[in-house]
Amino acid sequence: MDISIKNLGAISEANFTVGDLTVICGKNNTGKTYLTYAVYGFLDDWRNNNYTFLFDIDMSLLFLASGKEKISIDQCKEFIEQALLNANNSFAKKIKDIFSNQNNLQESSFNLKIDICQLIKNIKNKKKINIVIDIGKTEENFTLFFNADFISLETNSRIKKLYFTPFLNDLIKKGIISDFIPSSFVVSAERTGAALFQREVDFTRSRLIDLMKETSINPQQLLGRFTAEYPLPVKHNIDFIRDLPNIVDKQSEFSVNHPEVIAAFNEIAGGDYTVNAVGGINYTPHNQPDIKLTLAESSSTVRSLVDISFYLKHLAKQGDLLMIDEPELNLHPENQRKIARLFAMLVNAGIRVFITTHSDYIIKEFNTLLLLNKQDQRIKELAEREGYQTSELLKPEQLNIYMTTPDTNIKDRKAYSLIAANISAENGIELTSFDEVIEDMNRIQDEIVWG
Repeated sequence: MDISIKNLGAISEANFTVGDLTVICGKNNTGKTYLTYAVYGFLDDWRNNNYTFLFDIDMSLLFLASGKEKISIDQCKEFIEQALLNANNSFAKKIKDIFSNQNNLQESSFNLKIDICQLIKNIKNKKKINIVIDIGKTEENFTLFFNADFISLETNSRIKKLYFTPFLNDLIKKGIISDFIPSSFVVSAERTGAALFQREVDFTRSRLIDLMKETSINPQQLLGRFTAEYPLPVKHNIDFIRDLPNIVDKQSEFSVNHPEVIAAFNEIAGGDYTVNAVGGINYTPHNQPDIKLTLAESSSTVRSLVDISFYLKHLAKQGDLLMIDEPELNLHPENQRKIARLFAMLVNAGIRVFITTHSDYIIKEFNTLLLLNKQDQRIKELAEREGYQTSELLKPEQLNIYMTTPDTNIKDRKAYSLIAANISAENGIELTSFDEVIEDMNRIQDEIVWG
């Protein structure tokens, strides 16, 4: 996905590609979180709104009657282009809503592009896709068949006519475009508060409603004073914690297929998370299996990893985009290195990762994983001696790393754009910002010691 964003908070203009592993670095207050939230907001809007009208009502009725329908590849290409145009235009108008209705984002723009030619090529190379959709209490099976000229959709389902056209369009969208515009899960920098205080927030809201029932207070007047306006990712983190009692009933297919990734995460977390009978979260340290701690009793590190744990074990699926704002939050440098290796494992197992970071440890570990990926016997022996697995190693084409930098074209305010880091198998990741700070500290300390 190629993304172009203009006039978003401190960002004057940013052009970047979201690939297998996307990293945005930079100083504080330079727009990294804004970029993350904007990308997540678009993907959420794409997933939950119907911008696709490949099936019209007549086609839907024929499909209902026969269980078969055929669409030309050319028609599909036009549909995808129009769907993206509609989605970009619609999202640009409501991008301020992602950030709690900030009026200073009226001039913001957002544009996402995908390689349509490559997508059509992928479609022609497919044979068929089986899709199972939960509808109410039943599962409905659909099959997409592909050849050089047509996509055919078949099913034995007899879904009711109501809302069937948008349902079909959504099915096509997920079956065809999901490789290029993925489902996303976001972990905001406010995740520790969301995990710790969600139940208290819900309790306070319930008490307010009870009080309004008992008094003559105007409900709208009272609630208007207590309405908390959070950015969309923060709201979704709170909703995720609230819904955990339902989420933990199922195990993710990813966790079944990749237990080594779950084991790597558990090593970082140092224990296991469970949901108790009243919906609270407990943490059991690996070295004290008889103890169950509440989140309030647990460390900040434990709280910062809650969302990632439950996502990986219960929701994750191949093709997802996992977005984390400041993954180094509350982590010791040793665990920052480990979480970088975890991200590499996720990428190699089919889950894309998007992070913002200030962590030199994470960037340097990515660099190590890149430079260790060589056929040189000495390098192979070094990797084995230091405990690196093949599943952790990275290739240059998997990495997209960007740095926020002052936009010198903007004179009336502090504004920033993005520059891409040079990445190669020979030289690794060329990113100077962290090195400059470390070199400056070393220079001062050398002068203190040596004069």
